[in-house]
Amino acid sequence: MLRVLPRVRLLSTVRCWSAASKEDGKFFKNYNSDNPPELDLEAVRRQLMYRSRQRGWLELDIIIGEWAQKNLNTLDRDQLLEYQKVLEMENPDLFKWLAGQEPIPPEADTPFLQELKKFVESRKPSGRRL
Repeated sequence: MLRVLPRVRLLSTVRCWSAASKEDGKFFKNYNSDNPPELDLEAVRRQLMYRSRQRGWLELDIIIGEWAQKNLNTLDRDQLLEYQKVLEMENPDLFKWLAGQEPIPPEADTPFLQELKKFVESRKPSGRRL
C-alpha cells in the first residue's frame, strides 16, 4: 500500500543561528512559528524559490518559477506565508485554475492565486489556451 507523507511546512519551523546553542555544540536551533525570535527571510525565500521551480510539472515549474523570480524578493513574512499556501496546493488543480480551465473555488481563492492567474494571462499569446 502506498503511503502519503505530509508536506513540510517551511515557515512553521525555521532554523536560525543561535550563539547560545553554539556553546552546546549545536549550531542551529529549531524554533516554533508560534514564537519565532527572528526568521531568516532570505533562507525562506530561497526555499520557496526552489519549491516554485521544482514542482514536478514542467508547465507549473515555468509559470510559478518565473513569477517567483520576479516577485519573491518583495514579499514580507506574512506574504511569504500566503505564497507558501499556494505552493501547497495540488498540481492538477493549480494548473487548471491558472490556465482558466476551471474557475477557482472560493475556499482556495487567495490574492496570490489571483496574481498568478493574471501573470499567466499576461504571458499567454492572444487567443490561446494553456
